[in-house]
Parts: sequence; structure tokens; C-alpha cells
Amino acid sequence: MSELKAVLRSLYLEYKNQTTSQLKLLDFFFIFSLIVALVQFAYMIVFGTFPFNSFLSGFFTAIGEAIFTVSLRMQLKRDNTAVRPIGDFIFCNLVLFLAAFNFMG
Repeated sequence: MSELKAVLRSLYLEYKNQTTSQLKLLDFFFIFSLIVALVQFAYMIVFGTFPFNSFLSGFFTAIGEAIFTVSLRMQLKRDNTAVRPIGDFIFCNLVLFLAAFNFMG
């Protein structure tokens, strides 16, 4: 058990020291998107699926947002000054949200 704590502590310290604040912000946004998807799924389980199209739109938008965030993080980790990945991220989010609004009806 102490070995596991030591490994997790060294992993945390390495993440804290070597990751830029920009990438940390993307990591927190990724976690937030997953939490939003889990809350929507739990709400659907507890209260039912009456507006099913709305649930699907919100759930898949949260998952898509998380996937786009991971993609942006991977691209920015290689080249921190790249402008194109940020433009791609914005464009993909616009398409994702337009599709979600269209699907909701």
C-alpha cells in the first residue's frame, strides 16, 4: 500500500511540476465535461427519459466536448504555440452544438 502511495505521489508531483497551466486547464475542463455527462445520465436514470432527444443531445454533446478537449490537449502538448488546433477546436464545437440544437428539435 505504501508503494502505491509513493507512486501516486510521484505521479502527482511530476504532473504538477512539468505540466503547463494551459494544459492543466484543459484537463480540468475534460473532467468537468465527463462530470456533466455523468450527471445527465444519472438524471435520466432517476427521473426517466421523457424528453429523450434532449437527453441524447446533452449527453453526446458533453462526451463530444470531452473528446475534442483531449484532441486539443494532445495537439497543444506537441506544439504549445500552434493556432490551428485551437481554430479546429472552435470549429468542431460549433458543428457539434449546431447538430445538438438541430437534434433537440
